[in-house]
Amino acid sequence: MAPCNQWKTSPGTVGLLALLLGNTLPAQSTDPAAPPHRRHHALAYDPVSRQVVLAGGQQLISNSETPILDDLWSWDGQRWTRNAASTGIPMITHKLFADSAGNLFAIFSRGLVARRDGVHWSVVVADSASRRESAAGAYDPVRKRYLSFGGLVGGRAYDTSGETWEFGGKQWARVATTGPPPMLGGAMAYDDHRQAMVLFGGLDTAGRKLPDTWEWNGTNWARVSDVGPPPRFGAGMAYDRKRGVIVLFGGVDSVNQKLNDTWLWDGGTWRPSAGGPAPPARSEGYLAYDGARGVIVMFGGEGAVVVPTLGDTWEWNGVRWSRIQ
Repeated sequence: MAPCNQWKTSPGTVGLLALLLGNTLPAQSTDPAAPPHRRHHALAYDPVSRQVVLAGGQQLISNSETPILDDLWSWDGQRWTRNAASTGIPMITHKLFADSAGNLFAIFSRGLVARRDGVHWSVVVADSASRRESAAGAYDPVRKRYLSFGGLVGGRAYDTSGETWEFGGKQWARVATTGPPPMLGGAMAYDDHRQAMVLFGGLDTAGRKLPDTWEWNGTNWARVSDVGPPPRFGAGMAYDRKRGVIVLFGGVDSVNQKLNDTWLWDGGTWRPSAGGPAPPARSEGYLAYDGARGVIVMFGGEGAVVVPTLGDTWEWNGVRWSRIQ
């Protein structure tokens, strides 16, 4: 993935970005060897570069100092490489995915979608109708659709959506208004083997953490389990293609405690994993499956109060977690 430090935008697009994203100045890392600690970031696997990509997020240093990052990194299994010290736009509460052509897409909560072609970023669509903060989302490489569910739609606490939206590369389309209860902070991943989108947990309109598992078949939602991991939101989740299971890690439980448990979903049953020492408890410790090496990668997240945001890199090999950096 080639380095870049700019967005390819027209003057009108620049004005639109300022309107949608505000005038937050990006914070730069002083350590070129590894990404700074963060939460609200995004991870994705790029099948062309065969590396895991990390973009943006927020450093929670103190109540008054929370820099928004706009950097771009890639992980090859041994080291992080900074591809862009600045992308030109601060990224927070976004999702990331790469298509088979190596285009990297950033999905923002404000309805904005941007694409990176390896050199530049460009705005694909800015659709305020699909504005959702902390929505669950994942990419379906078979149907070539990014699926988004729920999210915060109003200014009040827990004013959440129960709508399902899809992005097909050019525009958003609302594809369902029924299914899981309105929520934010659910975890979602695409099961390649069964060709189903899996959604777990979340925070409902009453502020309750949810324990349900739902699946989307491309047309409809079905509730497939209410037995498994304890209720939570803000968990990391990814599909382990080598072993044919969804991997779920961490999140925030019903008494607002950070978790460090690992659960596996095989399409019919959840089971806890007891393999080896677990990473420290966290929420927003997002996961990505490294298809080249057959491991799940996790970076950072929000940890304990004494360590507001984390900057550690872990890998799951199907049996145990190992801290790599």
